[in-house]
Amino acid sequence: MAYTDYKNLGMVVKEYHLKVTNEYFLIDIPFVPATEWLKEEIKFAFEQGLYRVSEIAIGEQLIYPVLKEVWKSHFLKDYLLWSHTTFVVNATLSGTPDYILAKRTDYDNAAVGIPVLVMIEAKKDNFEEGWGQCAAEMVASQKANESTNTKVHGIVSNGEKWEFAYLQDSVFTKNIAFIDILDTDRLYSAIHAILAQQ
Repeated sequence: MAYTDYKNLGMVVKEYHLKVTNEYFLIDIPFVPATEWLKEEIKFAFEQGLYRVSEIAIGEQLIYPVLKEVWKSHFLKDYLLWSHTTFVVNATLSGTPDYILAKRTDYDNAAVGIPVLVMIEAKKDNFEEGWGQCAAEMVASQKANESTNTKVHGIVSNGEKWEFAYLQDSVFTKNIAFIDILDTDRLYSAIHAILAQQ
C-alpha cells in the first residue's frame, strides 16, 4: 500500500498494533525565537494571500519556509531536509512524503538517511486523512531505523494550523494542542525542540 492509501489514523494503528495516547508534550520546551526573515516571509504570505490558491502554494509559501529556516539556522550539519522524495521501506509502506528531516549519512544527498521527522500537508484541510498518511510514514521511518524504540516525530499542517505527534515503542502520542503559524516563535521553538532531542 502507498502511504496515501491510509485514510485515517485508525487504519494504521489497527494494521501495526499501535496504542494511541494524547498529551501536551510541547509545553516545557526552550524558547528559540524565529528569525526575522521567517517572520517577514510569513507576514508577506498572509498579506498577499496567494498561498490560498493551491495546495502547492501552501507548501511553498508557508510550510517549506518554516522547516527550511529551522533546519538551515540550527541543524544543517546534522540533518538533510528532503522535499517530495520517494521513500520505500517495503511493499506496504511506500510513497512520497511531503517532507522528511533525516540524519545526515555518508550517502549525503544520494539517499535518504534515518528519518526523525516526517511532515504531511493536510490536503483540503483534511487532517484525518493527513494523520493516516503521516502515521504510516512514521511507522515506515521506524522500520527503516530497524528499531521501534526510535522516536519518530510527525507533523500534519494546512499551512496555518500545525499538529504534532510522535511514535515510540509502538505508542502513537498526539499533542493535544495545535500551534498556529502566526504564533511563529512558538512554532519555531517546537520544531527546534523536536530536532534538538534526536
